[in-house]
Formats: sequence, structure tokens, C-alpha cells
Amino acid sequence: MKQKTMVLVEFTGREEETGKVFDTTDENAARQNGIYRENAVFGPIPVIVGNGDLLKGLDDAILEMNEGEKRTIALEPEKAFGERKKELVVVIPLHEFARRKLRPFPGLIVDLNGAYGRVQTVSGGRVRVDMNNDLAGKTVVYEIRVLREVKEAKEKAELLTEKFFPLKEKAEVRLEKDVLKVRFPKEIAKQLGQLLVPFTKTMKEAIPEIKSVEILDSFEKGAAKKADSHEESTSPAQQGNSHPTRERVDEHKEEKIQEQPLKPQKPAGTKNYSAKKAPSVKSESTDIYGPGTAFKKKEAPKPFSKNA
Repeated sequence: MKQKTMVLVEFTGREEETGKVFDTTDENAARQNGIYRENAVFGPIPVIVGNGDLLKGLDDAILEMNEGEKRTIALEPEKAFGERKKELVVVIPLHEFARRKLRPFPGLIVDLNGAYGRVQTVSGGRVRVDMNNDLAGKTVVYEIRVLREVKEAKEKAELLTEKFFPLKEKAEVRLEKDVLKVRFPKEIAKQLGQLLVPFTKTMKEAIPEIKSVEILDSFEKGAAKKADSHEESTSPAQQGNSHPTRERVDEHKEEKIQEQPLKPQKPAGTKNYSAKKAPSVKSESTDIYGPGTAFKKKEAPKPFSKNA
């Protein structure tokens, strides 16, 4: 496939050593392997080839693949989730948890200044938290298929909108000449202020035919918010984000985390496929297509600061 083309892909990822499935776009496979989530959206996903959306090993493989082709690819840690890093195992005083009315226990997932970690031990007034991705240091195997190339601008817009806002109730998308008009269901309305600019920038970069984007408010008929003049934010595609919705929600959440750095998260099996490099356990409000971690992740920021 050529650079910057959009393709629909499906995949399933396993740990090489154990054969355990941690990532899939297939609902049946998710159910069979115990990683199904009721509010997740499964099915083929759009990928911009060579744009850094996927793990490097998968991105490189797709460049060499054709429509309809299926491959089984083994990825060493350096092309998957990286090696484990000792500096990402941190010790936090127990009183820091108590101050936030949290009771840590082994296995608890916490949010530390925007990075996710899993509590390993609680002993002697100290809590050890591992900020490494659970798959760090492991060789993983993916079965990946390139279904087809997406060529029409309207279909590209629909697929990227669904990827950016992976909701059970899909947004309405209309492409009128060079203007993309999107109307969202009520459930996403509160997030528009955070996501409008990066969504607009991503759409215009990925689809050259689109010159402007109008977000139609679900609550006020005929109301629209223009986002054409805002270019300062980095797009999800530029950051190699496979799941813009989660990434963007998390970025804004970091502002609140500075006031309350330790935040418990509900363990959800392993990872969510569309996150970035830190462990990608999510809150239910940011659940996406399906479980897993195929999409490229960013490195965890500095794990903890007492002054946060």
C-alpha cells in the first residue's frame, strides 16, 4: 500500500509465549477470549498508511501488503511495546493515597499525573507502582488483514469520524462540496469543546478535499460551530494515535489530575486497542472499538510529583 492512503484493516494480537489474546477487532474473538466489553465497538478500522497510527512493526508490514492480503507478524519488543524500564517502577508514600481517600491494593490501576500504572505491592507505608505497559518486554504476534483501500472522500470522513468518536449511536456526516458537516448525538455534546479543534485539524489533513468543518449542535437545530481557523493543536494522526477520542479526553483530563494526581481506574482486562504508550486502561466513558493495544502508544510522562 502507498504512504498516506487510507485502508480498512482487521487484526488479532496474541502474546507469543502464552498465546493469550490481548487485542482484536473481531467481536467473536473478543468473546471467546474473555476480553469483550459491552460498550466497545468492534469491526474493521481505518488506518492511514505510514502515518504512525499503528505499532511500528504493523505499520511497516502494511506498506508491503496489498488489498485482501493477510499476514501473521511476530513483533519483537522494540517494534511493539518496548522493553521494560526500571525507572517506570516507582515508590509512592502510602499517605499520598490516604490523602486522596484511596486504599491501594495489588492489581489496582491508578492514574498518576496522566500516566497509568498498576499497584504491585503495599508494604511498610510505601506503595510500589509499575508504570510499564503490561506487554513491555514481550514478543507479540498479530494476524492482520488489509481489507481494502478507502478512496472516496465522504467514506473517509465517515470512517474517521467514527474512529474519532467511537459511539454506538453514530454521528451524522455530510460532505457538501468542500465543507464537512457533522451532527453528534447528545452523549458527545459535552466533549465538543475539547475535541473540536483536533478533530477538525485531523480531518483536513487526512482528506485534502475538505477545506472547512462545521459541527452541528444536536441540541440547537441549525446551530453550528466553526473550527476552521484553529490550527495550533497537534492532530491525533500526527501523534500516532490510533484512538483520538481516548487520547484527547485524557489530555484534557491531565489538567484535573494536577489537583488530584492519584485516581483509581476500573481494571478492564488488558489494554484498549486505540490508546498510546502508557497502560491503556480506560474509564467507561472513553471506551472504544475493542480491547487491545495494536495502536501506537506514547511513553508515559514523569510518573509522580508530590507537588502536583
